[in-house]
Amino acid sequence: MISAQDRSLQRLRAVKSRLKKAPKHMRLKRAPRMIEPKSQIREYARAIKAMNTVLRRTYEHVFLNQLPHLTKTAQALRPEVKKDSWADPVKQLITALRVAYAREFSEDEINAIALKAGISVSELSLRNLNRVWQTVLEINPLLDQPYLGETLKAFASLNTTLIQSVSERFFGELEQITYKGLINGTLYSDMADEIASRFGVADSRAELIARDQSSKLNGQLNELRQSELGVDKYVWRTSLDERVRESHAEKEGEEFAWEDPPSDTGNPGDDINCRCYGEPVLTDLFGQNEEASLEPSDQESP
Repeated sequence: MISAQDRSLQRLRAVKSRLKKAPKHMRLKRAPRMIEPKSQIREYARAIKAMNTVLRRTYEHVFLNQLPHLTKTAQALRPEVKKDSWADPVKQLITALRVAYAREFSEDEINAIALKAGISVSELSLRNLNRVWQTVLEINPLLDQPYLGETLKAFASLNTTLIQSVSERFFGELEQITYKGLINGTLYSDMADEIASRFGVADSRAELIARDQSSKLNGQLNELRQSELGVDKYVWRTSLDERVRESHAEKEGEEFAWEDPPSDTGNPGDDINCRCYGEPVLTDLFGQNEEASLEPSDQESP
């Protein structure tokens, strides 16, 4: 059975033949800018933050209701208050909190949330690639994507661990704040405020996971799909705004090979929170001796 890659090569030969017959002034159009996965990132962050909301509600029901009793008892025992005095009751409450939260979100449910986010990014990545080929070559690429299932599975597995780390970090901070407060005689209201502030940190962590992991997957799939189609090189493209790091901005418009990325940043998407992408160099598909240059496209996306 003929592979998708072979069928794509057949289509490329047809394009090559068409260009040979075309007037000499006819040139390939420049690839349109790829669309960033902004909406995918927002949706993913929203899903993780929804879990944080449940975590907060569970904490208030299981733990916060018991905190006044703990602080009142600690005040009555002063000044002889030690950490060991509170090891059991605090640990028991946190254990109860872990169990109650686990009932809300099992590991399989978290994995499903991450996988859904990965599929959404994958679909956008494929649409971007289709737009590039359609604009430049006026054909759609044909892909087998034997790597897709394992790539998305690995993404979901890693992201499940990262999402779980948000609640685990909160449990650890909750324990430290409570011990410190009970030993130092901190008021219940002050302890409650400090614990509540950790949910803001949890939401920031959710946004970081969604943004960084979605961008990394987008870059990884872009590389895998281009490589499957025989594209070995790319032009580094940035988001062209003030948030682009200097080390990334200086690469705008430069050509690199997927197998030989810049040593300081890696390929687009590899660096943390990297929003850059690799624009495929399609002229190489016609052979080194082929005269195929690029002209700006009138189909640039915002």
